[in-house]
Amino acid sequence: MNQIINLSGKGYSQIDQVILALIIQSLIYFLFGYYLFNVLPKKNGFSFSPFYPFKFLKKLLKSTSKKKNSIEDKNNYNDETIDMERIGENESCRLEREKAKNNSNSIFRTINLGKVYSNNSNEALSDVNIVGEKGDIIGLLGPNGAGKSTFINILSGLVKPTNGGVYINGYEIGNQMGKVYQNISYCGQFDILYKDLTIFYHLNFYTILKQNSTFFLKDNKEIQEYCQSLLKRMNLEEHKDKKVGQCSGGIQRKLSICLSLIGNSKLIFMDEPTNGLDQSNREMVYETIQSIKQDRTFVLTTHNMKEAQILCNKIAILSKGKLKAVGTTNQLKNSYGLGYQVDVYFKNLKDGNTLDNLIGYNFPTAVKKKPISQFLHSYSIPNDINLDYIFYLHNNKNENGILDIKISQSTCEDILLKVVENDLQM
Repeated sequence: MNQIINLSGKGYSQIDQVILALIIQSLIYFLFGYYLFNVLPKKNGFSFSPFYPFKFLKKLLKSTSKKKNSIEDKNNYNDETIDMERIGENESCRLEREKAKNNSNSIFRTINLGKVYSNNSNEALSDVNIVGEKGDIIGLLGPNGAGKSTFINILSGLVKPTNGGVYINGYEIGNQMGKVYQNISYCGQFDILYKDLTIFYHLNFYTILKQNSTFFLKDNKEIQEYCQSLLKRMNLEEHKDKKVGQCSGGIQRKLSICLSLIGNSKLIFMDEPTNGLDQSNREMVYETIQSIKQDRTFVLTTHNMKEAQILCNKIAILSKGKLKAVGTTNQLKNSYGLGYQVDVYFKNLKDGNTLDNLIGYNFPTAVKKKPISQFLHSYSIPNDINLDYIFYLHNNKNENGILDIKISQSTCEDILLKVVENDLQM
């Protein structure tokens, strides 16, 4: 059999040469495939520059000190390029934009964030500026199609923005995705779990998977103890050895929340987190989030306005891809003239017309809401208005044809409807 003599003088048979050639070719094809996977455009996620291997080598050779982000300081987002009239920016959004431009120590910030999908000429997001600081629980509210999902998909690295900048814990989306992924966690609307694995195995598996430079457990004992602490936090200890497929929907939901809390993620997205949970378990989830929020930021999407009001210290309202309002619940109530809701039940239509005149005369700034019954009128009255006349009407309700009066604080739902009412009418 023919042999080829190498430099060392040892001979290789033809079968050895074939095996060696296959190994070398496999390695070359793997590296080439990995390179193409990273540089070719994707439907979801980010693609690297064709020269990224050289940039990586250059950075590796030059890195004598660790810096979070050199790109962030170089970017200059010029306000003059933004058409304020076009995006309809109000005072709260203007202040948030200034904060986003100047606050580099936030957990996350979006600067003039925009997204246009290739199959749609409408803007899914348009010049959105939102800042999340340590300890913030941000409620992302808006009607269907407002851009909430697009916003979260961009911040989680699934979708590439058309324009603008996004920074998570100082790292830029698109250029520093490895660092970005170490700082984010996600609890989706639907539970994505392995039905044949136990609850404890899920926690153990994801704890090992999520270890990085900011979250490291040195041995199996520490991992076991960490998993036990998560089970205790979410009241899952008695179910830890059950397979997920044998558990109720509520237990599976708690496990999904538990998985999103693993590690040292600074930004945690939660999409309808308490969907399917009873009231006691919802309160437990609220307490858990409140107890660990100190050095993190939560972004919460929910259709439960009561939940948003209880849990969130900051509300951001999107409509048709634009940020319409942002601030605390009380700030938004004051900005949009919302304070108290007064519901008046009366005996007949004539009494209702008289009541409208009385309320309009004594509360000129009151806004009558769309009635849900011809014998019930509801009014929104600002916080700074004295309600003595309402109590007078209640004490003399029989003389004015009134059956009952109910006074309550305006809710997040009232704020949302007030902010987006013009868009809903279009």
